[in-house]
Amino acid sequence: MATSDYEALAKNVVRRSLHIQPKENVIVECWNHGLDAAKEVVYQLRAVGARPMLLLEDEETHWKSVENLPSTKLGQVSAAEWAALSKADAYVFFPGPADIARYRKNMEKSQAATSYNSDWYRRAERAGLRGARVLLGYVSRGRGRSSRPSSRRMRRSR
Repeated sequence: MATSDYEALAKNVVRRSLHIQPKENVIVECWNHGLDAAKEVVYQLRAVGARPMLLLEDEETHWKSVENLPSTKLGQVSAAEWAALSKADAYVFFPGPADIARYRKNMEKSQAATSYNSDWYRRAERAGLRGARVLLGYVSRGRGRSSRPSSRRMRRSR
């Protein structure tokens, strides 16, 4: 069996950061660009005897929603997700979206799409949820392109 590029990261999150125990319920949430790392976390959770659930926020579906639906239809959390959160012992999150330029272009509606955040954190605290936000989720080609200085700006700064 080949070793995953994310094995050490996943083991660290599962064993050191969150101290996951057998039979604990753990939600792993990611965007497309974090899926490979999230899958390794799911594997490592199973290896310690935990019960993982993987949630995927599909980037293209997200943007289709943000760019075409009214704000009132964004930022909704299902009763099923709230129930899962209330029963979880831990949560691992690989943030997104990858396309930060598109996020900035659609700032108002992008914020509407995450309007549930304060309620989410309140519920997580009430449930005693242990969490890990894996900042690897902030690393993507799109984010890299949007933060890369132009060659003209580079020449001026020398």
